[in-house]
Amino acid sequence: MIAMSDSFPSALNALFGSAPVTTAPAPSPTPGPSPSPGPSGSPAAATIAQLVRSASDHYANAQTALKSGDFTTYGQELRALESDLARLRVLTGQ
Repeated sequence: MIAMSDSFPSALNALFGSAPVTTAPAPSPTPGPSPSPGPSGSPAAATIAQLVRSASDHYANAQTALKSGDFTTYGQELRALESDLARLRVLTGQ
């Protein structure tokens, strides 16, 4: 698939969309305080948002390194970007 957008995170969102929010509470033998939701409402959505930001940062860093001729950093940033994208694919079922 190919997606174009005005920003890298928007393009990733166009490709992968947002993960469906499915939460099933685990049974607990004793009642306790329930954890408060993350900033975006679910741990999966928060993780996806964090990975999109990370991927975008790695892409920007790779482009900066490429422009300055730092091919070592460019390769490291691309590998980190690939890792973020792989994790996004797993989380979104792609």
